Amino acid sequence: MLHPPIAFAHRGASAHAPENTLEAFRLALRLGATGLESDVWLTADGTPVLDHGGRVRQGMRTRTIASLARDAL
Repeated sequence: MLHPPIAFAHRGASAHAPENTLEAFRLALRLGATGLESDVWLTADGTPVLDHGGRVRQGMRTRTIASLARDAL
């Protein structure tokens, strides 16, 4: 018996919409994705953030999401 393929969209349809956004996830499902995958990081005050690398650039510095409060993002 053949089963349909399972297609996970990493960060959504990021070739067509900003990655890790509702727009990208909804579009991925409309394009046929059967699952969604993203990386979740917690800020210093416990807010979940979807981001691939877990780091943000602030001026000349790169900081981890875990080292920043939500309001600092």
